[in-house]
Amino acid sequence: MQKYISLRQFAKMTGFSPATVSHVYTAPSTVAKSTVRQVLELADKVGFTPSAVARAAFGGATKSIGVITSTVFNELRECIQDTLIAADYLPIHITQEGPATDAVSRILKHNVDGLILGSCDERLNFSDLCARQMRRLPTVVLETKRPDIQSDSVLNDDYDGGRQAALHLLELGHRRFGALKFGEDIVSNSMDRIRGFRDAIRSSGGFLDEHFIFGFDPSPQDPRLRIQKLISAIRHALSASDAPTAFFCTTDYLALYFCKAVQLEGKRIPEDFSVIGFGDLHFSEYLPVSMTSIRQNIRTLGTTAAELILQRINDPERPFEHIQIPVELIVRDTTAPPRKQQ
Repeated sequence: MQKYISLRQFAKMTGFSPATVSHVYTAPSTVAKSTVRQVLELADKVGFTPSAVARAAFGGATKSIGVITSTVFNELRECIQDTLIAADYLPIHITQEGPATDAVSRILKHNVDGLILGSCDERLNFSDLCARQMRRLPTVVLETKRPDIQSDSVLNDDYDGGRQAALHLLELGHRRFGALKFGEDIVSNSMDRIRGFRDAIRSSGGFLDEHFIFGFDPSPQDPRLRIQKLISAIRHALSASDAPTAFFCTTDYLALYFCKAVQLEGKRIPEDFSVIGFGDLHFSEYLPVSMTSIRQNIRTLGTTAAELILQRINDPERPFEHIQIPVELIVRDTTAPPRKQQ
């Protein structure tokens, strides 16, 4: 097996300094043509290829992209990876389960050429964390809004997803509604989904009272306890005399918690309550009662984000782009007309 040759070892073979050899690969126009020719000929003869780390040490690109996403979408990560690898870039991927500051700091230590920032804690203040690096680093924000970062962005049309959910339930005859969302107005895509849902209901004369909108704290501490508290609050609402007949959940996972609360109350879906999720995640179609959901185009989200970061690296001065990807209502078995017209 051929032995690996480091940059310093190869430079010693050529008789030039490591910096000169690195410039042959990263900035050949700054090196004499005869030197470039001599170095490349010897590299071909001995089988030397400079590593990305070595190039970065002398100011070259690492040909790597940091990618931070949630743990939910394997397909999203695969699409990003496929697009970047096809362009000869290596994705360095972290799924954010712990503090977002740790994920971002670890990525930036690797001197990546760009960053795709997916579902990440929106309370994180990048200007405090790494202002100097973030200002110079090509970045694409994926799925959520980050007004504190100068970047391109790729988002679902979350507002229209909420609107589509409301129109479907209104067409079925529902007039009293509830909703489940993430956080206390700190998750931008959840807020936009609720806003679209609320606006469609109001324009059609329906009712969405604020005390029937439940927020789920997305922080990682004590997830079982937080789920139990949410289910308890939903059960209390379902037993009210003016309980909604239909609920919209801003993710399919929240819809699962709603379904559990209905079951614990001895009620049934969709006979007693209708529910719509958001995301159309892999499990939604295969639940005991297959879930009506708003489908995201995951492949388009991932591919578009990867393409945007490559374009930004190649042309740093191009105008920022903010792309919305259409979503689609998928009707299954968790929605039906209300048992009694209200």
